[in-house]
Formats: sequence, structure tokens, C-alpha cells
Amino acid sequence: MYQRTGVGPGSDEDTPRRAPVRDTEELTEATYGPCKVACEDDVLARYGERATIVRPGKVAGPFDTADSVVYWVRRAARGGRVALPADPAQPVQIIDSRDPARLVVQLLVDDRPGTFHAVGPAEPTTRGWARSASLVLNPRSGDPQRRLKEPE
Repeated sequence: MYQRTGVGPGSDEDTPRRAPVRDTEELTEATYGPCKVACEDDVLARYGERATIVRPGKVAGPFDTADSVVYWVRRAARGGRVALPADPAQPVQIIDSRDPARLVVQLLVDDRPGTFHAVGPAEPTTRGWARSASLVLNPRSGDPQRRLKEPE
């Protein structure tokens, strides 16, 4: 959703966004964020200053079918080598799925328009937690192999 340069801890709702993309049927790393931008632009075009937009961070929790956060823990429990994020120091702000749900309801009840980040703690954890969880659950595997590409 955001331009790659200038994004980091402390970024806020005014951080520059990527250009919108509307002419794709496939969601990839290159199109997902720009499609979100297009959706936000459409909401703003329709509702103007009355629009309420919530931008959640990395969501995990009950009924999380994406399984993107707990994948590493479950994979480590199975044993063997585990592919981990390339940069264990990369920050990530995980938020329980119930928290943004409550936030959205409250914003609508309070009739509070605007754009809001719904992210985890102010001090984000790092992707290194996946390595630590892997070692705790599967200590015989030694240092898990990191095979994923560096973030763009």
C-alpha cells in the first residue's frame, strides 16, 4: 500500500501510498497494495469526508484462514528445516483480529470518519520471533535455514 521508501517505525496515516491499480485480476506482491489504494480511493470518492478507513497491521487470531503468522510455529513443531523470513530484524506489528473488529465497530458507533492505523504494540516485535519459536519447538534442528528472499 505504501511507497517502499520512507516507510518504517513511526510511519503514520499520511505516509505516501503507491499508485492505485484497478486493472488486474491477480493479487501478487506487486498488485496487492496498489489494489488496496484503489479501494481506499473509491471509498473516499463515494463518501468524502464521511469515510472511515482502517488499515490493520499483520492480523492474526481466531478464524485466521491465512495462517501466515502461526505458520512458522506449526511448521517448526513438525520438525526438520524451516524456511524463515530473510531478515530476522524486520519489524512486524501483529494485532489480534478481535482488536480491529472492535475498533471498526466503535468508530462507526461514534461516527468518527478518518483514516486509522490499527497495528500492534508501539514497540514492534521482529521476524526473529519465528526463529526463536522454531528453535524452542524443534531444538534438534539447530539453526533453522533462512531461504526466503530479502524484502523489496
